[in-house]
Amino acid sequence: MIVSMYRNSDSEGSWIGLYKYLETSMDDDPSAQYWLDGSTSTFRRWLSGNPDDDDTPCFRITEYGEFSDRPCYYGYGFVCKRTAGV
Repeated sequence: MIVSMYRNSDSEGSWIGLYKYLETSMDDDPSAQYWLDGSTSTFRRWLSGNPDDDDTPCFRITEYGEFSDRPCYYGYGFVCKRTAGV
């Protein structure tokens, strides 16, 4: 569904609510990715070369359905989660 949405637009992707902590003083694994609701992410479909090991804390989904890290100030649209049937 999400991938077909991009094939009909000029978009380079959308924010998906996935991020990583940059503070190394956290007890959590600093390389772990989290959803905005605080749950950890185990699904991985990375664009080749991603995620890289820089200080880029935000992730987008590309027009091909792959995850890619980008600076948070990029002006992408976003994808929201909703409960089925709502």
